[in-house]
Amino acid sequence: MEDLKISPLKTIILAPVLSLALLAIFLIYSVYSPSPVFKDKKTVEIERGLGSRKIADLLKKEGFIRSRWVFIIYVSLKGAASDLKPGEYEFSDQDSIEDITKSLLKGGKNEVMVIIPEGWTNKEII
Repeated sequence: MEDLKISPLKTIILAPVLSLALLAIFLIYSVYSPSPVFKDKKTVEIERGLGSRKIADLLKKEGFIRSRWVFIIYVSLKGAASDLKPGEYEFSDQDSIEDITKSLLKGGKNEVMVIIPEGWTNKEII
């Protein structure tokens, strides 16, 4: 049986290709699989003025994501890093980074209920 030898040129080409393939598989797994750190649902408050890195730190600390760097890379590649909105969010143990990002792009619960008594004019309301 002959010895299986790989030429140096094939090694030079094959090593980076395999490395990139493994990195891609890891990123896809990290983005689309939920984080198993907590059960049921949990609420988090994203404050106004937080950037994607601070949001990633908070989400990692609360157990919503596995890796802050995967979150940062995902929102950056998606072009959504500066579009994440503050607010109160409720995430479940089934939410992936993709689901969390979609919620952060839509906006959280910042609802305020105002009750205006019947018959008040604009001046009275102000």
